[in-house]
Amino acid sequence: MFNILKNKCARLLIILSALVFLVFYLFFCPHRLPSTPAPLAPNAEDIHVVFNIDENYAKFLSVTMISILQNTDEHLHFHILTNGLSASTLKKIEKLKKIKPFELDIIKINDERIAQIPDYVNITINSVANYRLLTASLLPDLDKIIYLDADLVFQSNIKEYWHIDVNNYYLAAVADPLNGHQEKEWFHDLPLPDKSLYFNSGVPVINLKKWREDGVENKFFENSAKYAKLLVLPDQDILNITLSPDVKYLNLRYNFTTELRFSDAKTKAEFAEKALLIHWAGVLKPWLIPGNLKAELFWHYAEYSPFYPEIARIYYVSVARLLFKSLFG
Repeated sequence: MFNILKNKCARLLIILSALVFLVFYLFFCPHRLPSTPAPLAPNAEDIHVVFNIDENYAKFLSVTMISILQNTDEHLHFHILTNGLSASTLKKIEKLKKIKPFELDIIKINDERIAQIPDYVNITINSVANYRLLTASLLPDLDKIIYLDADLVFQSNIKEYWHIDVNNYYLAAVADPLNGHQEKEWFHDLPLPDKSLYFNSGVPVINLKKWREDGVENKFFENSAKYAKLLVLPDQDILNITLSPDVKYLNLRYNFTTELRFSDAKTKAEFAEKALLIHWAGVLKPWLIPGNLKAELFWHYAEYSPFYPEIARIYYVSVARLLFKSLFG
């Protein structure tokens, strides 16, 4: 019994020592924001990017924004759909203009507008994810936007995304890798047209003009009510039901998801190197789980974020819990 207690105490001491070191690093971490912003291209294009987040996800959004800013010299307009952001959070986001100038548009949403959309079964995702369904009416002066989840980073110029032609489509997106496999998935029960693939809605290029012309926003709510019992990922499922088959399917490099199945580690790594962006879709986030594919890229950009101490603190606490659980059950 004494030896068991001794071993547990030793393990606990190791964990505490590691945490002390990490906290020390946290408070002396590098501050990488430049003193003056980098210039835009002489004939910079206007690129419009839309996010939907709540206060808790703003810190991770900053990392996505930094990766975009550092990989382009175009004129970026960021539109954030939110249920509210604090003054201190907005101040930190504004600091990112030290990297490169950009326009910032904060659109506060009343949740009553999406009250009839079913909530996510997954408690880590809240109703804010459904705000993207309102994009066409919230941004009436824009004909085209790039929508992005806030759990990804770019490793190439977003300009290539912007140049994707969606004139004859509702959107362009990457088909879910599960399409065509024998494994039973929930989306097989959705009323998708023949030959339509189920797509990931985390990184679409959207033709807002066509959305408005065809009244798809009303159709979103109609389909939400009609197929409520079939929806597992409500906003993504509704987008698939409503917009298929007028979808332009892109190859995997335009939305490389790290939880890619049906592929060995070597193949996944090769895909990741060629991808325009790395998307940590699912529950395995680099700020929660050590050893994620391409996690070093996330942390590279995170070090430029004014939210870095908060992001690092979340990671250290998560790692400590995982270590404690693995050691003591």
